Amino acid sequence: MPDRVEAFRAHHGITGAVPFHLLLTRLNLILDAPKLIADIKAQLGDVNPGLIVLDTLNRSLVGSESKDEDMSKYLGAADLVAEQLGGAVALVHHCGIDSSRPRGHTSLTGSVECQISAKRNEAGHVETEVEYAKDFEDGAKTTSHLEMVAVGVDPDGDEMTSLIVRECEASRSAGQSKGSINAQAARALEALQNVLAGDQTITMLPGNRRAANRNAWMDELARLGMVDPGGKPDSARNLINRWRRELIAARRIACEGDLTWLL
Repeated sequence: MPDRVEAFRAHHGITGAVPFHLLLTRLNLILDAPKLIADIKAQLGDVNPGLIVLDTLNRSLVGSESKDEDMSKYLGAADLVAEQLGGAVALVHHCGIDSSRPRGHTSLTGSVECQISAKRNEAGHVETEVEYAKDFEDGAKTTSHLEMVAVGVDPDGDEMTSLIVRECEASRSAGQSKGSINAQAARALEALQNVLAGDQTITMLPGNRRAANRNAWMDELARLGMVDPGGKPDSARNLINRWRRELIAARRIACEGDLTWLL
């Protein structure tokens, strides 16, 4: 994993530390969730992890994937981790004999916010697809491959290598074509572009991506008369959240926390 982190840092031009933490402990998530939460809070302090990945569901479940009671308790523990740490929880899981659905009890698909399949195609590339989502459009796809990069030299003078994930250029137009948007969403997108064109209110992400803070976007929407700065805060937030969902579904933008950038 240190080599993978170094490869990611070099590929994306990151000079500082990479905020990635790996725990090798095997969990019984149903029983260990409170201790896991306490340990992460003790180590990270006020920093909330954006994503907690459990790899795999089977190895962190003491019980049966096929029993409603065991799966219900497991998903409840995962929800507790997400709520207490303020981040998303991703469960790595496998397909069963029927490759069209996850292994185990059917309550899993009904309980998660989003289900993404990952499969290797005939060319050896990894294809992902949003099979199910509660709050945005299904069907978004990516195609990527692993690329070997040099990360240093060992004591014997031999080159050390690791892997990075790189999107397949040929798949972008087929798998991620832009969707249509209505007039209001188009104006909201224009407001975002205005913010990103400035220098004072943007955040630079890895890969030289320019991201706008939600409040800066909100201020520009107010300047354009699309939200009422003197109205109820919930109304303005509901509007911007609706436009965000529409623009994400149309593959015009991507978001992480309060930051939004163009695709």
